[in-house]
Amino acid sequence: MAEAKTIKLLLTNGSLSGLLMAELLKWEGILFSSPRESYQLLSNEPESNYWGVYLLVSEDKVYIGQANDLLRRISEHDKTKDWWEKVVLLTTKDNS
Repeated sequence: MAEAKTIKLLLTNGSLSGLLMAELLKWEGILFSSPRESYQLLSNEPESNYWGVYLLVSEDKVYIGQANDLLRRISEHDKTKDWWEKVVLLTTKDNS
């Protein structure tokens, strides 16, 4: 039988349309999601500079990549890929 899990969800502007951070208790990972127009707010989160996996998302396309500095890589994509609308970052809390 599955056990209950607690998810900590932070909506930085109070809605799902802004920067979102999710943590699953007893999990060493962390997830961030942000609309393209406000992804720079991720610079306030130290984990955005860690190694991890990222997704660039639009209505009909998803690009999946990995990087050793997530925010730097997303900034590079911001200059070269014009189709994405949202970014999702998956990393660890301790850059392990």
